[in-house]
Amino acid sequence: MRLTRGWRGSRTTPSGRPAPASPGSATPCCTCAGRRSATPCCWSWSASRWRPASGRSGAAAGATRTARRGLLALGLLAATGLLTPPVSATWQSSQGAGPQTVSAGTLAPPTGTAACVLLLPTRVQVTWTATPSTFADGYEVFRSTTDGGPYASVGTVAGQATTTFTDPTANSLTTYYFVVQSTRHLWRSVDSTQAAATVPLSLCSG
Repeated sequence: MRLTRGWRGSRTTPSGRPAPASPGSATPCCTCAGRRSATPCCWSWSASRWRPASGRSGAAAGATRTARRGLLALGLLAATGLLTPPVSATWQSSQGAGPQTVSAGTLAPPTGTAACVLLLPTRVQVTWTATPSTFADGYEVFRSTTDGGPYASVGTVAGQATTTFTDPTANSLTTYYFVVQSTRHLWRSVDSTQAAATVPLSLCSG
């Protein structure tokens, strides 16, 4: 309700003076603070009687409406997929004073993935050829009992030149399928080719 005239203060003022019986003698009250705020409430003339009017000053109400519209707009953008989280990227640049050279790269997976069984104790050894991405800092090994996955992580190794992982949790009479991903901090490559080993039949040669 937009107030143009009203009675400022409580229904009965601190001096005991009651609100006027009609709006004709009301004290002008162009803006009105909320009933629970420090500023007293206004009374507005409605349906032939004085009623408490809630609301905020014009500036505060306008700010509130603007904030609500902004939140509504953000919600609509998020719901329609137009608002997406920022995407972080990793790159390398030359160091030193002056212009910097920035280059983007692809974190390549390792190649030549293979798996075989070692005995006493029984474990599966997974090997691969190192990724050509020299900025890789290690590898993560994934395992599944289903051909083609889905896979679960069974461990990581550090170092771009590391090419071996040993899985000590393999059970006998079970075929396991492994893939390996190159890593760079939280960055992961796509899966390597899959390698399989059956415990204890797929013994390592040599």
